Amino acid sequence: MAGVSFSGADRDAARRSRRFDMRRSRSLPVVDGRRMLQSRRLRRRAAFLAFAISPLVIAEAVLRGLELREHRSPADAALLRPLHLPVGTVVDGRPVNAQGYWDDDFRAAPTPAVRRVALVGGSSTFGGDPRTNVADRLERSYPALRVDHYGLPDAGPRAFAAQLRREVLDGAPQLVLLFLSPDDVRRGESRSAWIEPRIWRFASSLMTPAGDARGAADFAPVGDYEVYLRRRAPFVAACLPEIDSETRRRQSDAQRSIAAAVEACRRRQVPVALVLAPTEYQLDAPLAASLCRQSGYDAKQLDPARPQRTWTAYADRLTVPVIDLLPTFRAASGVLFETASPRWNASGHAVAADAIARRLPALLPDEVATK
Repeated sequence: MAGVSFSGADRDAARRSRRFDMRRSRSLPVVDGRRMLQSRRLRRRAAFLAFAISPLVIAEAVLRGLELREHRSPADAALLRPLHLPVGTVVDGRPVNAQGYWDDDFRAAPTPAVRRVALVGGSSTFGGDPRTNVADRLERSYPALRVDHYGLPDAGPRAFAAQLRREVLDGAPQLVLLFLSPDDVRRGESRSAWIEPRIWRFASSLMTPAGDARGAADFAPVGDYEVYLRRRAPFVAACLPEIDSETRRRQSDAQRSIAAAVEACRRRQVPVALVLAPTEYQLDAPLAASLCRQSGYDAKQLDPARPQRTWTAYADRLTVPVIDLLPTFRAASGVLFETASPRWNASGHAVAADAIARRLPALLPDEVATK
C-alpha cells in the first residue's frame, strides 16, 4: 500500500479541528452519575422541607382566618397569661380572684337592675385598698352599680384590646372605662402585632403558666428613691414636644391598639369612654426636672399636658368620650400619690372617683340614681 503523506497545511488543519472539538466538549453540560445523585438528594430534601412546613403554614392561616372572622385571636391568651395576677395572692388587702384580677369573682350572667361597668387599665388603676380604690368608691357612689376591676399592673394598650376581645366583653358590661396614662405608651410593645406569627403566640399560650409571680410586686412602691428615679426616668419622654423615633413608634402602636379596643366594644354595642389618668411627674415640677436630668433631657422643654392633648385629639377622631383627670388633679389640694410611686394614694383615688362619678349618668345607657 502506498504511503500517505500530509502537507504542513493539512497537519495544521487537523490540529485546529482537534482543539475546536476539545473546546466544544468543555462547553457542553456533563451529566454523570454523581450529579444526578446530588440532584435527586436535593429534590428529596426540598420535598421533605415542604412537607414539614406545610402544617405550620396551614395552622398560621387557620389562626389568622379565625382572628378575622371572629374578631378575636386564639393567641390573645399568650399575651394575657403572664400579665394576670397570681390567683389567690393577697394584694393590698384583697385576694386575687379566680380570673387573675384584683376583685371579687366576676359574675358571668347579668344581674337585673344592676348596671355593670368594666374598668380596664394598667398601673394607674391600682393603689389604695379595697375601700379606697377608685372602683370601690364608684360602687359606693351609686346604689345599683357594679364595677368589675380588670386592671393589670403590667398591661399596655395591646393587652387592653386583647382583654376586651377575650374576657371583658363576655361579661356583658353596660359601659367600659378604659384608663390610659402616659406610662402605658412606654409599657406597650413597639413591634406590630400583625407581623408576629400567630402559631408562635398560640404555642406560647399553651406553655406559659397563668399568673407568674411577678405581677403582685412589680407595681409596688419603690423604697430606694434613686432606684425609683432610674426606673421612672424613661417615662418622662412622653411629655417632650419632640419625641424620639422609639416613642413615636410606640405611640402609633398604642393608638392602633386603642382603635382595636374601641372597635371591639362597638361590635358588641357596648359604650366605651377613655379616662386619661395623670401620673406623678405631670404634677410635680421638681420631680420632672430630676427625671429629665436622669435621662439627659432638657426640663425646660417638658410639656406635662402633651399626652392628654394627644389622646384627646385621637379620641375625637374615634368619636369616643374622654374624661381628662389632669385638670381635676391640678385643682385638688394635698398629696395625691404614694411616696416614690406613680400610684394614686387614697386622696388621689377619691379625686378620680368623684370626677368619673359626675360623668357616669351621661355615659351609661340608663340613668343611674345617686345615693
